Amino acid sequence: TGSAEKNLRSHAKDAPWFEGVRANATAVISTVRNNEFVADTVSARFDQSDGLVTLSNVTIQRGLNQIVGNGSMRLRADEKDFFKQPATIQVLVNAPETADFWSGSSPNRVSGTLNASGVVQWNGAIADGWFNVHASNLKIRNLSIPQLSGAGSIWQSKIFLNDLTASLNGRDFLNGQRTLE
Repeated sequence: TGSAEKNLRSHAKDAPWFEGVRANATAVISTVRNNEFVADTVSARFDQSDGLVTLSNVTIQRGLNQIVGNGSMRLRADEKDFFKQPATIQVLVNAPETADFWSGSSPNRVSGTLNASGVVQWNGAIADGWFNVHASNLKIRNLSIPQLSGAGSIWQSKIFLNDLTASLNGRDFLNGQRTLE
């Protein structure tokens, strides 16, 4: 469902195309499948008010697993490059059994519990944000990771992996930190 309207009263001569535009739409799709992935529902809400565009409650649901995202973008009247518009994205993953996202016996099926979250803010030139991930009993093919945790930040478009720890068994583990530019 959706609606859109534009205020046609006279605006300033150099007004951007989006001045006076109001729009919204909500979409819900059930039983989504592609080659390997399955979702019970995919839903999202879109809103625009003048130069503010928002995607909210973007949700992928499969059983008890849920991926939720929100985002917003501020359109600039004089910007020709779409990727230089300021934007914010938030993501949250709560998947008690990740294997439910895969269909049948896919060889790429990942099982285990996964919780992750993150936020990225883009000012048109530089990104800032943070991310966290926690997982347990992850398995894919012949790889098993009983515990995984990670945390990082993004500052002035540099990614700082502050901690990544993976317990491989009762006595072996991996730990790392890294900066990516």
